[in-house]
Amino acid sequence: MAASIVQNTHARLSPRVRTEVSTQTGTMSALNTPARAMTSFAENLQQLPPISHLCALQLFDASGQHTATIENQPGKAGSLAIYHALAAKHGSITPAAAQEGLTLFAEHTASARQQPGSHPNIDRLFEVLSSGLGYTVRLVQA
Repeated sequence: MAASIVQNTHARLSPRVRTEVSTQTGTMSALNTPARAMTSFAENLQQLPPISHLCALQLFDASGQHTATIENQPGKAGSLAIYHALAAKHGSITPAAAQEGLTLFAEHTASARQQPGSHPNIDRLFEVLSSGLGYTVRLVQA
C-alpha cells in the first residue's frame, strides 16, 4: 500500500519538482533541489501534489500515541500539503523531512522562529530537529 501511495504521489508531482524514483528501494526522492533564495511559501505549495483527496493527516509519536491532526481546511491546507509531501518522500516525518519542511514553509519559518507558538506545525518540525524523534503519518481520505 505504501508503494502505491508513493507511486500515486510521484505521478502528481510536477516536473519542476525534479522527482526521482529509486528503482532499488521503490521510494520517492522528491524536492531534492535546493530552494531558490526567493522561493515563497505560495510558490512551494504550487509544486506539491494535490491534497483534495485528503480530509486530514494524523501524526503519531514513537510510542504510537496520536499527537496531532492537520485538517484540510483554510489556514491549515498548506501545512497539510507540506506534511503530505514529506511523508510521501521520507515515509514519515524524520529529522531530514523536518529540515526540508522548514525550507518549504519559507517565510513562515522565520516568523515561527521569532514568535514560537504562532505556527504549531512549523514548531513541530523544529522539535523534530532538536529531539531527533519523528512522527509516523496516517492519511485520512476525504
